[in-house]
Amino acid sequence: MVLGFASVIAYPAQTFFFSIAGCKLVQRIRSMCFEKVVHMEVGWFDESEHSSGTIGARLSADAAAIRGLVGDALAQMVQNLSSILA
Repeated sequence: MVLGFASVIAYPAQTFFFSIAGCKLVQRIRSMCFEKVVHMEVGWFDESEHSSGTIGARLSADAAAIRGLVGDALAQMVQNLSSILA
């Protein structure tokens, strides 16, 4: 009963805290990437593969993919470790 009650509390808390950490990670990655893009030379933006739509899609998709890889994997590792310890 105690283990079941602990699971009911721990799993939503784990999801909540890892989603906060993932959002902060995405925000940091996007700001770092945007800062690099802003400091590029003017001629770099003239190339077709560096259009505003491509840059926006890259900022959106790459950061979200990293969040999925890091956040989900880390949450699964913590869950497995806590299950082993319990």
